[in-house]
Amino acid sequence: MNSYTFILAHGFGFDHSYWGNFINRLNGQKWMFFKDNLVLDPREKYIGLGHSLGFAKLSNSTLNFDILVGLQCFCNFLGNGEKLRRLRKPHLDRMVSSVHDNPTAHLEQFYNSCGQGIIPKSKPDTDRLAMDLQMLYNSFLPRQLPTLIIGGTKDEIVPKSLIEDNFRSHSQVTIKYLDLAGHTLGYDLASEVIKTLIEFIRDHESPNRQ
Repeated sequence: MNSYTFILAHGFGFDHSYWGNFINRLNGQKWMFFKDNLVLDPREKYIGLGHSLGFAKLSNSTLNFDILVGLQCFCNFLGNGEKLRRLRKPHLDRMVSSVHDNPTAHLEQFYNSCGQGIIPKSKPDTDRLAMDLQMLYNSFLPRQLPTLIIGGTKDEIVPKSLIEDNFRSHSQVTIKYLDLAGHTLGYDLASEVIKTLIEFIRDHESPNRQ
């Protein structure tokens, strides 16, 4: 496998500690956290790895990746299909209201929905949380580059139906599911995520790849 640098972007409500288990299993592979003013070396190869909303931030950045990977992510949080939108928009509207009214209670409920695989260590920034939630009303198209989406089969926030709705029709996207994984699969199942990621990279690099 070629040498890559991972650019890591966590999702809504989390902080850099989300990636702790993943980083500990990289075996010397280079990595850095995503930030708005990040500048990449054009001589190196990069994999953008985003969890949930973090995938949207990477996809909509101007950074040049060789591969994009999303964990429990989306390009249209509300869904493209009308049935999904009717189910998901009222829920998002309530999230936007509650994060202003009582951000602490909002995050406690959110982490309960995630399965509480990890609780962030840093103090929440209410303004940042509100801005992030507003991003969920927007949609975008996946980039035209090799993309791996790793989903879990037990997630209330980004269910399998949303992943299928968002990505199944895009030929550059490969979707893999980890059984019994929830919204924090990048932390809870870091070893399985890395194994799935390595298989995808090797397949992408294979000289026999069509």
